Amino acid sequence: DPRQRPSVFDDLPPLRSGRWIAVGRLDYQTTGLLLLTNDGELANTLMHPRTGIDREYAVRVDAKLSDTALKRLGEGAGTEARPGDPREDRPDSFSDIRYYDGHGANHWYHVVLMEGRNREVRELFASVGATVTRLKRVRYGPVILPPWLPRGAWEEMGARDLGRLRRILGLPRGTRPKRTPNARSMLIPYPRLPTLGDNP
Repeated sequence: DPRQRPSVFDDLPPLRSGRWIAVGRLDYQTTGLLLLTNDGELANTLMHPRTGIDREYAVRVDAKLSDTALKRLGEGAGTEARPGDPREDRPDSFSDIRYYDGHGANHWYHVVLMEGRNREVRELFASVGATVTRLKRVRYGPVILPPWLPRGAWEEMGARDLGRLRRILGLPRGTRPKRTPNARSMLIPYPRLPTLGDNP
């Protein structure tokens, strides 16, 4: 952070070699799941657009959306493209949007994006006249935000989950991580994805 504010990296355990890599980013006003690894191949595969990993967010907005607004968000709301963005020739949209709960000026939706660029969720809701008042990433591909994990805390993924994640991504097993005792699973069922070496 150029302003030297505290970041998630401040409380991570030290590594014997290499460095921590954040898989995707969360802006300063967004909470939720952030994956960190010292495996560059794994990080690159998780973030690469061709892998086809989706991201799910819980979003609180200040109004309940009409059916027309929901349709626009699912079909492409036409937010302003940034120069040089490879997706500037097509409108942004959610691949899924579902109403969760709410009343008054607090309504919760769960939305899914196939790619996430900076402020995309906020801009999409703004394009239909709604203001995001809270944003939380709850899933990154097959990895869910563990319900037992307090805000600001971290937990190491177990060896079994790590092996399953690499298989889903079409990656070789890699070095065998140390066993994490009594590790609880952080993965949901998910289809195996094409590897980056496959033809598009």
